Amino acid sequence: MPKESKQLVPQSEPFDTDAFRVEAVLSKLPIHILNDEHTEPINIQKMGMSWKVSPGHWGMPGSLAYKIDSIFINHRIDENRPVIPKVIRLGSIREILRELGMAENGTNAAAVKKALLQNATAFIQAKVPYRNRDTVGTFEFGDTRYGIVFQNQTLPDGTKADAIYIVLHDLFLQFLLGAPVRPIRSVYLKYLSDSPFAHRLYEILSFQFYAAFKQGRPYAVLRYSEYCQQAPLIRKTEKRLIYQQMWRIHKPHIKSGYIRKVEYEVVNPNDSTVDFNIKYYPGPLARQEYELFNQKSLPDANPSHYDLTKTIALAGDQQLPQATSLAQRLVAEFQQLRFGESQKRIAKSEEQLAAVLIERWGFEKAREIIIGAFKKASESGFKSIYLTGLERFLQEEEDHYKKSKQGRQEKNKQKSGQNLEYCAEHLYKTMKRDERAKMEAEAIAALQERCQSDENYRDLMTYAGEAQTKEIVRSFIIGRLIHEIESGIREVPVISEH
Repeated sequence: MPKESKQLVPQSEPFDTDAFRVEAVLSKLPIHILNDEHTEPINIQKMGMSWKVSPGHWGMPGSLAYKIDSIFINHRIDENRPVIPKVIRLGSIREILRELGMAENGTNAAAVKKALLQNATAFIQAKVPYRNRDTVGTFEFGDTRYGIVFQNQTLPDGTKADAIYIVLHDLFLQFLLGAPVRPIRSVYLKYLSDSPFAHRLYEILSFQFYAAFKQGRPYAVLRYSEYCQQAPLIRKTEKRLIYQQMWRIHKPHIKSGYIRKVEYEVVNPNDSTVDFNIKYYPGPLARQEYELFNQKSLPDANPSHYDLTKTIALAGDQQLPQATSLAQRLVAEFQQLRFGESQKRIAKSEEQLAAVLIERWGFEKAREIIIGAFKKASESGFKSIYLTGLERFLQEEEDHYKKSKQGRQEKNKQKSGQNLEYCAEHLYKTMKRDERAKMEAEAIAALQERCQSDENYRDLMTYAGEAQTKEIVRSFIIGRLIHEIESGIREVPVISEH
């Protein structure tokens, strides 16, 4: 069936109740690689948390493994709440194919079996803080999540399996029994199943929309760089490419009415690395979903003891803290490092200090300085409740960074006495063919964009010959390389004398 023929329940009809619960802590962290473009391993290291996923014998879990986990296995786990057993029946390969909307043939059956094994053998090393009602904890884990028992194989109790089963590993099972849960709409997951990144955005954005509705805010916010980590998605470095990349992900949500409008707000415009706060305005479908999920429990055969209002609110608050400015966000990250979670209150003096650091160094470098200062303070036995208590250690880190930067600049000067243009020319001539082709394509796209807004430039490019066009593109790239050398993105090359 073509993708365009997919339809949701019309919005004028009552919202369907085809929903189930998933745990609200690990589900916002990536386990699966959703396309072939992403070749980097999943390894997230932040203040107070770490998350690393390594492939097993069957390779890294991909988009089909993700679909099986999020649509099928999570549903089976939820059907057994509140008392989740160690051994859970999934069903036959044929049942799984039907649930996923896949044709029942040998090729698809083999693909599903491989995807199940990829999920079962993915090794996770995690240290993740979480909250559940009045409990604050940290989930530390170094294992796979579950094992797979295929049909006609022996189950842990010695009986023969009549279908495919998962056997939850003890630490993961213990976590599932204590973790907060959040509801998610099954029919909407299936609607998005042909677009894994849109599917993933729904899982992540549902946290923020709930918090936005609960707190009376008109929109929810996702940082582009953080979504790239959580998806995971290859992070683009140019505005035009980011807009194109995210539009493909947003399109199904806008078409369905889940997202009404999207706005981009540049973060740290003076930094060389482009980043955005993406503002998502919820559509009618998101509002309907919130109204359903705000009920005390979801209708099912075995009513749950979970208070969904509380658990989803906790998850939403944890995913989208009250911090709104960059300075508040920096303080919130310090609090995460110090206490394992963001605190409700941010002192004005802390916010002012964070703002000064950001103005001086930019957000990312200020964050690194705070991490270094916190580590030094901890090693010396000093534990401050407030960020302002680390001022002495922050000053030491700033001084250290200044000296390191000066040392690098001096080293670069010694390596090459050539002017920047000569160095950029050398970089251009010696760069690999693939990198040069990529830069030339990006230069042509940028020049075409400039032609649309500059009539004189458009005339110049229109009447330029092939040789002149090549020279314009080369000059554009040289200018870009000079900028990258000046801003520290590229090292000054060592140019040997002959």
